[in-house]
Amino acid sequence: MPVLKLDQLIATQELLSIVHRLNDAAPGLVLSTGQSGSGKMTTLLAIALQLARPGQTVVLITEQKEDVAIFSPLPEKWRSVVVESTETSWRAALSGSDISDDAIVVVANLSLINNKAVVQVSARRWVLATVDTAMIGVDVAYPLYQMGISNETFTDLVRLVWSQLLVETLCTQCSAPAELTAAEVDYLFPTNLPGSGTRVEVGCPVCAKNSRSARGNAGRHAVCEAILIDDTSRPAIRHALLEGEPLVLTANWHVTVQDQARAAVASGLVGIGTYRDTIRRNPLLRAQNTIEREQSNAFKLGSLFDKFVSPEVKHRLLDSSRVNAVVSGESRDISCLFCDIRNFTARAEMRDPQTLFEELNRYFAEVVDAVFTHDGTIDKFIGDAVMVVFGAPTVQLEHAERAVACAVSIMQRIDTFNSSSSDDIPIAIGIGINSGKAMAGCIGTERRMEYTVLGDTVNIASRLESRALPGQILISGATKDSLSEAFRLNSVGSLELKGKAVHVDAFEVLR
Repeated sequence: MPVLKLDQLIATQELLSIVHRLNDAAPGLVLSTGQSGSGKMTTLLAIALQLARPGQTVVLITEQKEDVAIFSPLPEKWRSVVVESTETSWRAALSGSDISDDAIVVVANLSLINNKAVVQVSARRWVLATVDTAMIGVDVAYPLYQMGISNETFTDLVRLVWSQLLVETLCTQCSAPAELTAAEVDYLFPTNLPGSGTRVEVGCPVCAKNSRSARGNAGRHAVCEAILIDDTSRPAIRHALLEGEPLVLTANWHVTVQDQARAAVASGLVGIGTYRDTIRRNPLLRAQNTIEREQSNAFKLGSLFDKFVSPEVKHRLLDSSRVNAVVSGESRDISCLFCDIRNFTARAEMRDPQTLFEELNRYFAEVVDAVFTHDGTIDKFIGDAVMVVFGAPTVQLEHAERAVACAVSIMQRIDTFNSSSSDDIPIAIGIGINSGKAMAGCIGTERRMEYTVLGDTVNIASRLESRALPGQILISGATKDSLSEAFRLNSVGSLELKGKAVHVDAFEVLR
């Protein structure tokens, strides 16, 4: 068969775009990976054809004459060299005087025998090599490491990793619309819902002749993964290899085999059963699928955090290396804020439940916006009251300042809320704040847990809120001692608080 052009093999624009960007890169190593018979050599020669300038020599070096025979006749200015399977022969072939300095070299198979010579040559010219491995994408660095190629050498010299996997295409004569359960959608498409063209294999006599499974498959289709390694993507790739973490890059640098397989499923080219079985059979695809489902769950968890903490606090919490401490509990310096509507019971008696519900949601929206603006954490809603924490789950040295500033903001927002409301009875609130030590963590059972803070610091804040008059912010002496002079305060004396044997010095925040 002749050497095909890249666009004859690849219809996906994202994949073509990545390969075309090689023309602007410095010479280096291009790897085409996949199991035997997956067509990786066909793709590699197509990449060489795209890289070669008019009149530029391309040399195919192989240990097997069959590799040359398959692609005969080679394009003009291309030639082949068959070498013995020895390190000496490979070194001589790769560094021979009959290969011009600007020639592109294609190596039929990177191996333990030739890898040292290939690495040496690829530091100064384009070298394209296939690698017989089931590894996909950046994971090809691991079998290369077994050959003696370090991860640092891999990221320095490799410009592109192209991986491909063959899956059976769907027989159009016996396919039917797929009806997936919620569990199947969650397993197969954790981050992207399937398209309307999703089909399932039924099976018929025609496809039984062309498929080993005889279950609605006819022919084979290559799904590919491509990673471009340049100055932009290199740090992320090195981090992924060093930490053993999944690679996270945009489509400009990384197109995953999962994305390509899903596109084939969505278009009806590949059936749901084949896609499901491919994931289950291939350990790397199974791992990639597991990672995607975990990322999807993490996204849902992040969405849950969005309802309780500010985006900045959520980011720090989800990226924190101290998540175990957050869950199991830790002593923290915090400021706790309680905010409550005054005479709420009487207000509720004067309104129908739906009107009251809608009014509460509008009120809470103002309070939550103020809390998030000051990076607070909503601990809980207690009827018409709100409990807010500053200094947990992430450390905030200025937690008292944030709490008081948040309280002032809430009062200002409620003033605006009342002035724009048609209600004859304005909402009046009281706020109490205290600062000190508390235990912060998750409490509950395995079936249901919630993040909260516990301790006397919390109790005093709650008692101060109950003593606050409508429109008043009361803070403790402990909170006052942590504030700057930016706030104007007025002492209200030593207050006797319910359940407390010792009176508490209290101060009103003046607005």
